[in-house]
Amino acid sequence: YDFHYDSNVEIKLREKGINPMSEDYQREVNLRRFALGVEPFMGKVGIDDLSGLISSYNYCKSKLIQSDDSN
Repeated sequence: YDFHYDSNVEIKLREKGINPMSEDYQREVNLRRFALGVEPFMGKVGIDDLSGLISSYNYCKSKLIQSDDSN
């Protein structure tokens, strides 16, 4: 949802297929997701091996199921 707060410059970059976020930020987010076992959101910056990672949808779905099972 980062695009909701894009500046006009960022909008134009995205239209050209360029991610306006810094590689440091992309790496930080991807490593946080990797620690959770979730696929990178923004390319593969910082992550070399995607095997065994799940989508964020499946991650959230499993958390909801676990939460429901504990009640």
